[in-house]
Amino acid sequence: GKSAMPFDERVPKGWARVCLSDVAERFLNGGTPSTEEPPFWNGSIPWITGADFEDQKAILGRRYITPAAVAASATNIIPKGHLLIVTRTGVGKIAQAPCDVAISQDITGMIVKEEYDCRFLYWQLNRLAGKLQRRIQGTSINGLLREDLESFPIPVPSLAEQIRIARILDGLDTVISRTRAVIEQTRRLKTALLQNLLTNGLPGMHRGFRKHPALGRIPHCWKCLSIDELATKDPRSIQSGPFGSSLLHSEFGSEGVLVIGIDNVLDGRFSIGAEHRIRPEKFNELKKYQARPSDVLITVMATVGRCCVVPENLEPALITKHVYRIAVDQSLCLPDFLMWNVLANPHVSRQLYGNAQGQTRDGLNGQSIRRLRIPIPPLEEQRVIVRTVDAIQGREDQESKNLNQLSIVKSGLSAALLDGRIRVRR
Repeated sequence: GKSAMPFDERVPKGWARVCLSDVAERFLNGGTPSTEEPPFWNGSIPWITGADFEDQKAILGRRYITPAAVAASATNIIPKGHLLIVTRTGVGKIAQAPCDVAISQDITGMIVKEEYDCRFLYWQLNRLAGKLQRRIQGTSINGLLREDLESFPIPVPSLAEQIRIARILDGLDTVISRTRAVIEQTRRLKTALLQNLLTNGLPGMHRGFRKHPALGRIPHCWKCLSIDELATKDPRSIQSGPFGSSLLHSEFGSEGVLVIGIDNVLDGRFSIGAEHRIRPEKFNELKKYQARPSDVLITVMATVGRCCVVPENLEPALITKHVYRIAVDQSLCLPDFLMWNVLANPHVSRQLYGNAQGQTRDGLNGQSIRRLRIPIPPLEEQRVIVRTVDAIQGREDQESKNLNQLSIVKSGLSAALLDGRIRVRR
């Protein structure tokens, strides 16, 4: 192969530094069959472009071509398992062919020699993708020249060690995928359960139901109250933050009293977010806009309808004009029960977004929030519903934490395995 260009990392004992031209049997270009020719399209061969790469995988199913298209155009078929490297628009995306695929001119196919492991090369090239991207700088075309791809240096151990490294990283990847699937499944379960509990109540508890004009079918004994009726009788129990020149973005800093904006209100939980803060003197001036523990917060601009409850232990904080605060009368309704209705009750959503004039970016106003009608079971039933949902939410939070830790482990371990700092001997 060609001599490797200087590489800024030392190769461990027993490893070699080779060029991609040393590990490739051959490189294949891609092309686009003529779209003017219907017989070329809707065949059985997946045809992919750089846009079909997601999370370093090639996603199939967007376009298919026929054998006639392969014969009559510049595309080539890359056999299953071999490497696909995006060398034009989006340089540095790398995937393995999930089956025999035809490629567009964005992609170079790399058929790997038998003495190298495709999976190891896939992981190693992913790690070095940034270096690959740097090679396009200074070229007049927006892409990677073939000679720059062929001369790209890559550190490799023996075939046996390549296979062992790839196996460890694949195993970690599988655990991460499974964890993601559990999170997704838990979310779906939570949504379905919430919709059922918030409209039908606890299973087997209610015999009689009635049809309510705003809330659909609800149990007989449930009340239907507006947020206006559910709020405490205190002055300013429902309000948004200061408008106009009372609080300017330019007054935010990194010290002082916390300011709650859109990024602090996530679906179902409060996040400390970007930590915008204001001077204590300014806070004292605007104290009537303070968020109090157990207040329900709803975002009313830009990302409309996100909702959470202010945590009990939150430091003093002020809401901005993008957020509405509701102080709930807890002898009628639990703050968490109101929050889940705003987030997951389809009848409540319909009332909310019916007023947003059909555009999701339209703001909500105080009037539409006050008028919002909520189904209200007896407090004990509310408590059981909230506890049930909290248990599922706890599982989702735990899995999300696991996913986060796995991602950190994978990032550190893959770097150490692929540059030989950690050796995998038999």
